Amino acid sequence: MVRRLLKTLGLWFGLLGALPGMTQTLALREYTIANGLPQSVIYAICQDGTGRLWAGTQGGLCVFDGQQFRVYDGRQGLADNHVRAVAAAPDGTIWLGHEYGGVAWVRQGKVGRCHLPGMAPTLHARRIWLGPGGVVWVATEGQGLLRLRCGPRDTTLTRLGRTQGLPSDNVRFVAPGPAGQLWVATDAGLSVLDAATGHLLDAPRRALPPVLQVGSVNSFFRVSDTLFWVATTNGLLRLSGGHRGACAASAPKRACAPPTCGEFCKTVPAGCGPPPPRA
Repeated sequence: MVRRLLKTLGLWFGLLGALPGMTQTLALREYTIANGLPQSVIYAICQDGTGRLWAGTQGGLCVFDGQQFRVYDGRQGLADNHVRAVAAAPDGTIWLGHEYGGVAWVRQGKVGRCHLPGMAPTLHARRIWLGPGGVVWVATEGQGLLRLRCGPRDTTLTRLGRTQGLPSDNVRFVAPGPAGQLWVATDAGLSVLDAATGHLLDAPRRALPPVLQVGSVNSFFRVSDTLFWVATTNGLLRLSGGHRGACAASAPKRACAPPTCGEFCKTVPAGCGPPPPRA
């Protein structure tokens, strides 16, 4: 009996070991200056529509086609070789944010710069997110969140900082949240914006757990509208749960909008009643 049981268990373990991914070994290959990188400190990476990998380094921007690296630095027109943020647009344009040189782009092998009226030339970019309609969102250290439309000759710029309602001018990360929202991570908590208009949304922010309203948030990863991972200075947070109503900023008193903040509406904000019935 025992021998038969051991044979059965051995068969099951053998089948499990044969399943794809169960015994997968990850292969590691290291790329350094010896392979063509301009510098070994890599700040950010992204992939364009053709599959090429772009990396921001302390020695410039480089692109890898699977065989070799091509480097863009001051010799090609970069204002600063410290490239802290990169993002690939659907049209093939690569947007980059510098540690000291503002915002630039690479298109068909040519480098261009965004002229940022009223901003200090030593703009400390931390993250770039490309929104619909050609809008470029730039998270900066000390100068808030920038909403740009960068043309060939001029730039339309809107700045959001503490004066405009963000909890801090030190913005570390910006990316889509649930239900058409844009989440903005700062060293003093998360803010929530309407991704289409850029307007601050106070009710969805107040519906977040208190630790995210006032705590220092470095970045987050969206798995779905109902599951987020959040990196903070006090650990890694997993946000998940059910949908609840959130009070709309423009709604009458005690009226609530449909769910807008995914699973994180733990309670309905004060002054709100239950969500209105669907027609």
